[in-house]
Amino acid sequence: MGTFRKCYDKGLAPLGLSYTSYTDSAAAGTALMSGRKTSVERINTDWTGEFQFETIADLAMKDGLSAGVVASVMASHATPAAAIANNRSRYNYAETFEEMIEIGLTVIMGVGHPNFDSNGGPIMAEQDKDYQYVGGVETFEKIRSTQSEQQFEFIDKKAQFETLAQGVDMPHRVIGIAQSGSTLQANRSRPGNSDTESGVE
Repeated sequence: MGTFRKCYDKGLAPLGLSYTSYTDSAAAGTALMSGRKTSVERINTDWTGEFQFETIADLAMKDGLSAGVVASVMASHATPAAAIANNRSRYNYAETFEEMIEIGLTVIMGVGHPNFDSNGGPIMAEQDKDYQYVGGVETFEKIRSTQSEQQFEFIDKKAQFETLAQGVDMPHRVIGIAQSGSTLQANRSRPGNSDTESGVE
């Protein structure tokens, strides 16, 4: 505790918060996936952001098993990213997404599609598109290309997800980014005549 106290007093602890502070989904996800404790905002790193933790997905892949993340939020958000990524800040979305691709996950699914808003409506103006959750413009265009060096299939349409769910002609790797900017349901506007609590069906 003495070493930690000295570092904390020197301002080295992130955000001035110690291990005894309230948690967030980055630190909680880290604890679940790596079995290691860290401070808020860190994803599978120690509180200094320097030492990286090994996760259960890392161990599975070392044994030749497949691993992936499927989420109703952005795949690069703290909770799904905690399955495999290592980053000193949960807000480094583009870095995190790129790492998830490069590390070799078999499945990456979530939202954060730059061409659609939270209601699934198209975003026409390029300046209004947000690419950070899918690794930035260059990464997103690369994964959408059939010439991708990563050898995975990219899907974003409902029919494509339904076809994949049938389990026929499965790709070796797949990245699925549903056509929503933030969440599958929770952030959608609720129409006045809808009985669906979470918004648009």
